[in-house]
Amino acid sequence: MSKYTTTDGEPVPRVSDIFDKIDFRSGALERAAAQGTQVHAMIAETYGAGKAAAIADWMDSSKIKSCVADFYRWRAERPHMPLGAESEVVSDVLRVGGTFDLFAVFGDGRARVVDFKTGSHRGPYWLKLATYALLIEDVYGVEVTHGELVYLGPKAPKGEPWRVEPLGDYKIQALRAIAHWHATNRVQDE
Repeated sequence: MSKYTTTDGEPVPRVSDIFDKIDFRSGALERAAAQGTQVHAMIAETYGAGKAAAIADWMDSSKIKSCVADFYRWRAERPHMPLGAESEVVSDVLRVGGTFDLFAVFGDGRARVVDFKTGSHRGPYWLKLATYALLIEDVYGVEVTHGELVYLGPKAPKGEPWRVEPLGDYKIQALRAIAHWHATNRVQDE
């Protein structure tokens, strides 16, 4: 059964089912994904949204130490009020579910969805952020006009490791991708 289901129990695809085309079973990507999972557990714990291991357990590599330091620097430089962290959201209307990293109101008064990245891979992240924004809008009724990508760790872009962008055009593309996925796929039992 899919991890995400509608309120009537119908399994729905994950956001990553629609946009990810990477095979995370290969060795290097698997290790990177495991480190990213550790960093996300720390972020969830920071916002009171998770049950994570002791901080010493997170610090098993220099990459993770760098990611944690970057996260706390970002957090200090970007005042915000979190509304949800590492939270699952499923839209009965869009028939898609996913877990967003952070949904918060920032100093400019805008509600934004934030995605933390711990690697150098450049993927369809803006489309994923737009999809999370659509899910949040549908489920919580809060308009999300902007998204923010935050790169953490040694492979983060130099200068500005985070970027805020309006999601309007990305939302249109995301809706098209969701419609295409539903027209050509079905949720597989896990």
